[in-house]
Amino acid sequence: MYKKWIVLGFIGILLIGGGFVVKGMQYDTLALKDSFTRDFIIQDEQAPEGFHVFESKIGTYTMLFPSDFQLESPEAYGRQGSFFEIWNSYSEVEENNIRKIKGTFQEVEEGQIEAHLETLKSENGVKKYYDLYENGNIIIFLEKSVKTYDSKKREMVLGDPEKETANTYFGFVANKNTNQTLELDYIIACSGACSINEEKELDFIKTLVDSVEFKSSAKE
Repeated sequence: MYKKWIVLGFIGILLIGGGFVVKGMQYDTLALKDSFTRDFIIQDEQAPEGFHVFESKIGTYTMLFPSDFQLESPEAYGRQGSFFEIWNSYSEVEENNIRKIKGTFQEVEEGQIEAHLETLKSENGVKKYYDLYENGNIIIFLEKSVKTYDSKKREMVLGDPEKETANTYFGFVANKNTNQTLELDYIIACSGACSINEEKELDFIKTLVDSVEFKSSAKE
């Protein structure tokens, strides 16, 4: 009998240990390995390969979040009530290539969505480097641009997307009924030579903005 309990106890330890192993194995992406990022991920939600479901800490929206990204430290995160939230994330998976995404949620006053869109369109001048489309009450604006840092002038310089590959992408999503908005700034910073597939990156940012779902009731 004593030996039987020893055997059963040993099996129990293996099962418990195995449980820990399985749980640990679930954290197999950068997003899940980082404890701060993991707090924003809904792990029991189904998501396309390469993404997780991300939920705002103020409960105002969900979206797809790339699994090879992680949020910057909590010091780079900010929120105010249920009407403002900002976070920064990055990925260094590829050599000589740092990708960054900044998300900014705001609940704006009535009429500001249209005014903001007009400003965004005017910044592109007469040339069309953007897409603007609606899906029911949702408005989506996508933009591409070329930005490089001039070390002599110590400022960002705009290039021509018709002659150069875009390295900066911007997505703006807004709900016309609730005046909730989300801005996604996506930047690809290369140290030295690196290849950017513009079509692939446009699909990437479009996937993110198309996945945004605003919630009418927010957490306080």
